[in-house]
Formats: sequence, structure tokens, C-alpha cells
Amino acid sequence: MPHSKMVKPAIMSSKTKYLLTSVILFITLNYKLFKLVKYMREILTISIDSKLKEKVEKAAEKFNVSKSELVKKAIEKYILHEEFQEIRSMLIPFGEKAGYFTDEDIFKDFS
Repeated sequence: MPHSKMVKPAIMSSKTKYLLTSVILFITLNYKLFKLVKYMREILTISIDSKLKEKVEKAAEKFNVSKSELVKKAIEKYILHEEFQEIRSMLIPFGEKAGYFTDEDIFKDFS
């Protein structure tokens, strides 16, 4: 039987554990709220240049979705990415205190 790699447990303060738990809860609740609100439709009018409009039309055709669905998904991904970056920047000081300075440091211990 092959030996499995021992994973060194991260040493986290109770404040770090609380913060991580809060982040997970925040993301979970936002996702559930997003799923619920997804079915309530509103109209949003935006202005884009002709090149971007053409890209949207081609992409919608390529991926077999409506232009509206394509733009909604792009906006959702953008917002989630920005929220993730905001949370990540709040957690960096705690990671550095625990000895994690790069993503590779984390992957090395947790994968």
C-alpha cells in the first residue's frame, strides 16, 4: 500500500478560524441568495461600443446562449471575482502570520 503524504495542519488562531468560517458563510449565503434572486427579472440598459457588441453577439452564438444570458453570466463572474479578491486581501495578513506567503505555499500543505 503506498504511503500517503502527511498533511501538516495549519496553525490558526481562533480569530483566523472565525474569519475563515465567516468568509465561507458569506460566500454560501451570497450563493444561495443569488440562486433565489436569479428568478426575479429586472431590465438593465447599458451602453457599449460596436466592437464589444459584435463580440457579445458572436460569443452568444458560439456558446448557444442569448446575449442577455451571456452578459448576465459575465457580470456575475466579475462580481464574484471582485468579492473573492476583497476577501482574499483581508485574509492575506493572517496567512502570512501562519507562514503562507504564496498560493504555492498553501497548495503544498493542503493538496
